[in-house]
Amino acid sequence: MADIVMGKIAHTDELKAFMEKYGLSSDEVCIVGSAVMAASGIRENDDLEVILMPSAFERVSREMGKKAGSWGHIKISENLDLFHNIYGLVGADDSLVFGRCSREDTICRIADLELQYCYKKKLVKLMDREKDRSDVKILEQLFTDEHMNEYIKAVPLKKSSALWYNTCRQLREKGAAIKKKLIRR
Repeated sequence: MADIVMGKIAHTDELKAFMEKYGLSSDEVCIVGSAVMAASGIRENDDLEVILMPSAFERVSREMGKKAGSWGHIKISENLDLFHNIYGLVGADDSLVFGRCSREDTICRIADLELQYCYKKKLVKLMDREKDRSDVKILEQLFTDEHMNEYIKAVPLKKSSALWYNTCRQLREKGAAIKKKLIRR
């Protein structure tokens, strides 16, 4: 199973080397960004972005002698990027992301698709890039599927994740409305 999921994600060899170099366990690393979509077979990722458990991030950044720059970013290699609170734009800090990410017998954790959707939606407002608009459209189509509606219902109600929760609730309602229209036809 791990090979199947990880085989869909580009640059996992660099991630494995990074984890080994800094002694990171599979529970301390979480894949974020476009690789979340790649893991689900939605589209390929060009680079690989990860977050670490907060204590691991502090240790690794100290060992590397680097501080997070804008957007909480540390460049590891040409294809691998380390982030700190990347989903903070949508009210989810790294601790919350780790509480909601999946494991599925992979080399590390993988962030949730609905969180990636919320993030992409925010990026469209901030930067209005075509790739973000395209990802939002793909994910909105996916979220009308009944399975994803059930998945979204599991979003925790926490004050820090209010934007995330409300966006997921709206997606669930949108999916139900689209289904009603299809059934009526």
